[in-house]
Amino acid sequence: MHFASAYLDELRNHSIQYCSTGEDGIVPASQLTCFHAHIRDDPIADSFCIGSGATWDAPTQRFRLDCPTRRLPDANETARGLIPFKALQPQWFETGPKYIFNHFVVLGDKDKPKPSDAAQLEVRAESEVPTSLPGTPSFVILVKREGASNLWHSLMEIWSMTMTMDVLRMSRKANGEPFYQTHQDMDNTHVVVLDDHGPGPTLDMWRFFSRNPIVTFKNMVENPDLVPAPFKSPEKAANTNIIVPLPGGSNPLWHGDWAVKDCTPEDAPLLKLFIKRVFEHFDVPLLLGPKLVEDENDKIVVTFIDRRGTRQLLGNEKLLDALHNRYPDVTVQSVDFATLPLPEQLRLIQDTDVLVGVHGAGLTHTMFMRAGAGAVVEILPDGLGYKGFRNLAAMTGHKYFSGAGTMVMPEELEEEKKKEGDGKQNERPSPTPEKSKKQKRNERREEAKKWQLAHVRIEEDRFLALMDVAIKSVYNEGLRNEYVIKR
Repeated sequence: MHFASAYLDELRNHSIQYCSTGEDGIVPASQLTCFHAHIRDDPIADSFCIGSGATWDAPTQRFRLDCPTRRLPDANETARGLIPFKALQPQWFETGPKYIFNHFVVLGDKDKPKPSDAAQLEVRAESEVPTSLPGTPSFVILVKREGASNLWHSLMEIWSMTMTMDVLRMSRKANGEPFYQTHQDMDNTHVVVLDDHGPGPTLDMWRFFSRNPIVTFKNMVENPDLVPAPFKSPEKAANTNIIVPLPGGSNPLWHGDWAVKDCTPEDAPLLKLFIKRVFEHFDVPLLLGPKLVEDENDKIVVTFIDRRGTRQLLGNEKLLDALHNRYPDVTVQSVDFATLPLPEQLRLIQDTDVLVGVHGAGLTHTMFMRAGAGAVVEILPDGLGYKGFRNLAAMTGHKYFSGAGTMVMPEELEEEKKKEGDGKQNERPSPTPEKSKKQKRNERREEAKKWQLAHVRIEEDRFLALMDVAIKSVYNEGLRNEYVIKR
């Protein structure tokens, strides 16, 4: 259910209203509805929220909901798996509803009516409170990102946001209307980025459900003219909603990503929908299936992901030269995706038959290859058992091949170069003193983290053997017709 509509149903069916009616029966000016899914291997719920009657409090630089929260769900809500508002869990990198409500939103009473005024108000049961007043609703999506440069993390966040909006489209308020209607509400939807990570290549994708420019929290605070229009009009407050979306850390692709999943493209309609939305957003044609080659001898294209930071494939130029010499009829290209605009990356990857790289965010492009028509090669630091990209390949119908490389820390590489320059590479290392148990334990902990910073080295014969399997696996895709074993 992680990648099908059942995941959206799980969220829709586990919604809870957190604002409480006062002891005097006065209905709060705001409402806060949160949605929860319980499908992870840990006890943490995937949660997102929408609050109506939202305002912007410039003096405190906080968004405000006049909503005193209920302490606990009632017995029926608890039986349904609903949780108290205070039980929301923080997500990694200071993201998620818990963090946003703690740092950017004020909840509570404001200008509570006096008893004389309250007597004139109609007292209603909470279940009868309308979630909006007549008029055009406005929406402000509050975005707190993990970062801006890592494509995998960024896309997981944006995909989570699209699922948030889909659930709001599926769900109904007390008056029977959906919380969000895509075409009608997009002109009245705004995005406020709460972090200071900078734009990054995927920033504009946060506008999947908005036709308005993105505003950063910092700029909004410094320049009141940039405050989204709904907050500038007091009469619109009752129809202004803030949306705190699912964080990237709750994306289903993170669930059990260290285990092999028995997934097929038929199991992942939500992934297909997200891919379609990405291509439509950038107005890039989404091509499916094997290439419609004009000639059966059209070259196979191998794209190597050229990492320039950590986890470089050491000696990759020599390895790719050897690959080209073995397969002169194959186009072998090395690409630093970070230097290309995202639409250009999509076009390039659509022409790729075999995608190869060291474990890292570049392999996110697996999802943008022609579905069911390519091969993915992942070179992992030795001992790393991550299965996320293998599972992603399965859900997009690609063949997947992996190989292990030796980890080489940057300082080790510098030492190697120094020894080569001094002619001491064959010297026997000095004996090291015996280490304590504590030192060994600390070293094991550091060893577990090494793969994130280490470069990777793989012998030429092993690299070629790995690429042999991958390239030959696409020899007969579509109209291609090649012998796997030639004379």
